[in-house]
Parts: sequence; C-alpha cells; structure tokens
Amino acid sequence: MTLSISDAHRDARSQATITFADLGAGRSHIDFYDAGNNLLVSMGLKKPSGTLVAGVIVLEQYNAAGDQVLLDGEAVLGKWINGNGVLVAQGDVSDASGAGDFKISGTIGTMLYAGAYALLGVTALS
Repeated sequence: MTLSISDAHRDARSQATITFADLGAGRSHIDFYDAGNNLLVSMGLKKPSGTLVAGVIVLEQYNAAGDQVLLDGEAVLGKWINGNGVLVAQGDVSDASGAGDFKISGTIGTMLYAGAYALLGVTALS
C-alpha cells in the first residue's frame, strides 16, 4: 500500500513551506543557474512568496517588470532560497510550456541574455 495524505494535510504542509520560504528580513527568491553552475538571474518573490491554489503553491515574482539577467546562458537549475539564505527547494527549469519545476515566461526554451529582464512563468509546486 502507498501512503496517502489527506487534502487538509497537504494544504498544511504547503502553507508551512510558504512560511519557511518567507522567514528572514530578506525576500525569498529563485536563483537560476546554467549547466556550469553560473548564476544567470535571481528573481525576487513577493511576501508571502506564494499562495495556495487548489492544493499547490503558486509562486509570485515581486517585480512585475522582471529581474535583470546577469549572464548569457541557458537556465537548467532553479534554487528557491528563503529570506535567511537557506535552500527551500531546487528543480529543473523550463519555458512556460515545458514541464520544469520552475518556469520562465516570455522565452522559447530557457536561454537568457545579460541585461534583459526575466519573468517567472506560472510556477506551481506540489
């Protein structure tokens, strides 16, 4: 038999994740890295960093105009960091139509260009 948790438990766990992400004086953010582990862009999140929608966490970018990209590169890894600088979660990156854990909006693929502004796509984590 596979362990199954209730919807109420899932929601409580997800809310606790948002609370953990929002700890600290700083903003929670997602750092996007290329395959060489170079930081391409850090996207700040609102506080609270996300909301619960139908049992999943939907992250919300702080700056609606986007965050400036530091280096050219293809984003492959996203790291969600809380306001104290502690890792919350990490996962794959895709464009808005892909299956990545973290999504970048306004691109075809995940290629980012220095000086441009990156937008977080609809990122729903369960």
